Amino acid sequence: MEPAPGGPFVERVGREDAPGVPTPGGLPRVDWRRRAVRNTVANGLSRVVAIAASFLLTPIILHAVGTESYGLWVLLGAIVAYGSLLDLGIGGALTKYVAEHRARGESAEARGTIATAARLYVLLGASAALLGTVLSRFVPSAIGIPPDLVPLAQVTMAIMAIGLGVAIPCATGVAVLQGLQRWDIAAAIAIAGSLLVAAGTVAALSLGWGIPGIAALAVPVPIATLLLAVGAIRRVAPDVAAGPRRREPGAARRIIGFSWPLLVIDVAGRLQSRTDEIVVAVALSLDAVTPYALGRKLSTIPQLVAQQFALQLLPLASEFEALDEHDRLRALYLGGVRVSLAIALPLTGCLLLLAGPILDVWVGPGFESGAPIVVILAIAAAIDLSLWPAGFVLQGIARHRWLAPIALGSGVANLVLSVALARPFGIVGVALGTLLPTTVEAVLLLTPYTLRTLGIGGSRFVSQALAPALLPVVPMLAVLAVMVRLVPPTSAISIVALVAVAHLVYGLFYLAAGPAAPERRLAHELAVSVLRWLRLAGSRGR
Repeated sequence: MEPAPGGPFVERVGREDAPGVPTPGGLPRVDWRRRAVRNTVANGLSRVVAIAASFLLTPIILHAVGTESYGLWVLLGAIVAYGSLLDLGIGGALTKYVAEHRARGESAEARGTIATAARLYVLLGASAALLGTVLSRFVPSAIGIPPDLVPLAQVTMAIMAIGLGVAIPCATGVAVLQGLQRWDIAAAIAIAGSLLVAAGTVAALSLGWGIPGIAALAVPVPIATLLLAVGAIRRVAPDVAAGPRRREPGAARRIIGFSWPLLVIDVAGRLQSRTDEIVVAVALSLDAVTPYALGRKLSTIPQLVAQQFALQLLPLASEFEALDEHDRLRALYLGGVRVSLAIALPLTGCLLLLAGPILDVWVGPGFESGAPIVVILAIAAAIDLSLWPAGFVLQGIARHRWLAPIALGSGVANLVLSVALARPFGIVGVALGTLLPTTVEAVLLLTPYTLRTLGIGGSRFVSQALAPALLPVVPMLAVLAVMVRLVPPTSAISIVALVAVAHLVYGLFYLAAGPAAPERRLAHELAVSVLRWLRLAGSRGR
């Protein structure tokens, strides 16, 4: 007989020193910190590949199609991205419920939930493709795109809409893998997708297909990644992939009930991350979109890297909630904030001091106006990142409904401020319109709500989550400022060297902090494992 949640079973398996003890679902117990490290490394590698591919492709695309067409491509992408709201947050719901069912050994229920989500996704994807294709006939002219570019914009937007319609249902496979907590496989599939996009982009530009050819890659690449995900699920979780997929009464209602706040949060996210380029194009000019877009792309790199750790918190929180492990939930949130910031802040600090030189080396001279955008948006991204662990943990325990009005209020404020500040302050004003509401959301709204919900005191949050991640930034910036004078950042090699030194300084100070003891232990174990592997490889070589 399975023990009841909250009984002696949980007391035994809730300890960090009890790996291997089975969960109620019959799965072996794994230390969540070790699992998080494994998954973060895998996710981080996939994100590094994606960022590197985007970083290398950006100047190629920019110089191949020109500043105006590049700005048009970015602008249309920002508009079509609103169609992804038709996802309705189902991906997050699917990840949560698969994790819960898996923890409890409910394979049949997991299959029913997956089948229901897939049917919803197909319907929503078809709606997105149809709606976007129809709107592509009217939107380019309505937003003031120059008449000579309207035909190109219409074709490109229609292709993007069809690609979005394909991508929505194709997201099912990755969401299931995330619910199974096989982020390593999901990361490998993401790497394959990034490489396919990179190769396809170069081929499209070589053939002279321009931005419509690049947009067309959104059709075959998601299909390929879905096929890879389905094959992986059949291998690692045959009980979930095989067997009857019976209809689960109320499954659709449960998924939508969980995911509608995620839809509102997605709307807010689009207002914060995808509206600025539209505001710039309408309030300023299409030419101003390119430097703003380049600055935004560079500023979000730290957040994108740290995101690979934060994403894991949702299924982990669902698992802990299913097993009634509230102390581990608190530790998960505090560690999530601390580690997410520790991953992002060294990169953020480097951007604060090196934004101009990086832009100059990356895309060439003439885009220096994007440097202030990088600084402002990098700070905003770091503040926003501190909210991600709260969002994922609260989703994991189904206490996320209040996130929706908070996020929506911040998104609307972002749009209003960006419009109001655009004309007097230019693209810098648009960036400030993102920074100000994000700061208010983090300091006054979402963080206090999360602390109350999880029962965590403010002093504990500061001492165990914020201070260990923030304090090492001070010596890192001091050393980096000195090094910039000694090694001028005029080439890619010198910039990489400066970034490496900054990360080394930050890492040493961070690991010396008391609350970072779990990370210190894991770093030591990782170093020992690497040395053991090197010795073994050396002995085999002899």
